[in-house]
Amino acid sequence: MFVVKDIKYRPENSDDPPTPIDQIGFSIVRLMQLSDGDATGVRANLQVRDHDALADLAQYYTENTWLEWTFEMGGGGGSFSVVLRWTKFDRLTGNLQVVRTAILRDLISEAEGGKDAPDKSSCPTGEHDVASLQSESQDADRTMAAPSPSVPSGDGAPKETSFARDVSSLWPRLFGRDGDFKTDG
Repeated sequence: MFVVKDIKYRPENSDDPPTPIDQIGFSIVRLMQLSDGDATGVRANLQVRDHDALADLAQYYTENTWLEWTFEMGGGGGSFSVVLRWTKFDRLTGNLQVVRTAILRDLISEAEGGKDAPDKSSCPTGEHDVASLQSESQDADRTMAAPSPSVPSGDGAPKETSFARDVSSLWPRLFGRDGDFKTDG
């Protein structure tokens, strides 16, 4: 969990400079390590006291526009930018919550100002999310006869499985190939 000292935002895939939020209250970002540090879950609970920013954010929330958030951590920590989706927004109190289930980056190292933070030049926002890899994984699954099990083999060595493939294989099992929620077992 990290305390945020500075926040900026802009619409996802925008080339405009990020808009700074001038006044923030107690804001925290919780980062959850996934897949042995190759992925990170993000939950940001923010308190915005800047009325102009709240009016702007209310418009984005109403349109369900995903925003790229840039967080600078307090206490000498680093900073990182990440696209997050809305879960809560209360304009009267200025409290909002934005999340992302999994981002294929080690955001904890970036937030700590670690030297092993990845180079962001390969991707504009420096992130790749599981949803964007889902169609690639489904194409790969169609060419395989059977999915590779993630249970250890008889010799005690675990079989290699991709995190994105594991997550993307959940969709057809829950919703079927046609996208309708399956109600049978």
